[in-house]
Amino acid sequence: MHVELPPELCESVVNHIPADDIATIRSCLLVSRAYCDASERRLFAHVRLGEAARPYSRIAELFAARPHLAAYVTSMRLELPDDEDRWREEKPIAESVFRPLRNIAQLDIDGGMPVQPESPLVGLRIRALGWMLGVLEAHGTLQHIMLWHVSLTKSLFHRVISVVPSLNLHGAGLIDEPEFEMFPGTPTPVPQKSIEHLENDSSIKLYDLLLRPEYEQCVAGLRSWTHRRFIEPEELRPCFLSAATLEYLELRLASDWICHIAMVHALRLPSSMPALVQLVLRINPCTPPPCVIELLSSNGAPALAVLLFRFTEPPLVDPEDARYSFDPETFAALDDAVVAHPSLRAVEWRLLFRRWDMKRVRPGPHLSPPVQFLINALHAYLPQACRKEIVRLSDDFLKMFE
Repeated sequence: MHVELPPELCESVVNHIPADDIATIRSCLLVSRAYCDASERRLFAHVRLGEAARPYSRIAELFAARPHLAAYVTSMRLELPDDEDRWREEKPIAESVFRPLRNIAQLDIDGGMPVQPESPLVGLRIRALGWMLGVLEAHGTLQHIMLWHVSLTKSLFHRVISVVPSLNLHGAGLIDEPEFEMFPGTPTPVPQKSIEHLENDSSIKLYDLLLRPEYEQCVAGLRSWTHRRFIEPEELRPCFLSAATLEYLELRLASDWICHIAMVHALRLPSSMPALVQLVLRINPCTPPPCVIELLSSNGAPALAVLLFRFTEPPLVDPEDARYSFDPETFAALDDAVVAHPSLRAVEWRLLFRRWDMKRVRPGPHLSPPVQFLINALHAYLPQACRKEIVRLSDDFLKMFE
């Protein structure tokens, strides 16, 4: 007997299929009308468009034949053009694709291969990005923009800040040349609104721009902040400006582990972060920074629930390595602070392996030797916290670009 499941159950089934198993999701299109709708929502939730991805013409044809599909698109990755003539032909088609995207919330912009500032591609990509942003922001639904190796003028960057509350700057650059401005000689004012969610690295001019005094309003109300590969203490200025509002803070120190030791001890955090719920530190020494213990001991983060140390593990494990050093005095202070904290539920050390190293250090299903070593060490150095069962250890793959 044929039984028709409610649409919400069909959607739940389809949502449990891994995102990369496109063949299975497509096969669900043939099961029933309810499964077809759920599968279409899943397949078109994220769309990638551009010269190296799916062409605009293919999506335009699909939207023309099945207009309801455009409403399913909530996330889109766009590749900026690298050919003036081809973009001139594709631009009207791209507009026909962008106009019906009334639920678009996330926009990832891929700037492609880096080019020299004097290259004509710089002007082409800036103009294309400005036009794309103008069309898509008209829907009023954008919530997040990721700029991946994209060069912006100052005025275009101001537009981005004013459009979305969430921003990810990954290798994004600043072109501070008047000829690339949309309206030369007419500088746009700094937006007087705060970014709520920010991810960035320190090796970009755009982040240097955010550190200027006139941009304080833009980073003074952050709710979450991830800073990749920071080196200088001055780079943490947004953390102090938004200390009262930060709920999630992730700091990744520069990759050179020898520099880590000095940077960990020099790291400073605000003395009071009342809204902070999760603190993530990507460090290499096992011993935590003194500023974290100070924050816990003084109850400067009363809402803190999760403290996570992400630790890049060397390929060959040597417990005598300086990265495995444990300072008894520091850990004794951490043990007391963790146990006394009113809301802390978990203190975790997570070891990150490169995928090609994982089999070497963990050939079977059991814990890797470094994890087992750390378990034994932390039980010795954090006896109270371990008895309270809030100490965690785990290992994972090091994701690309981490």
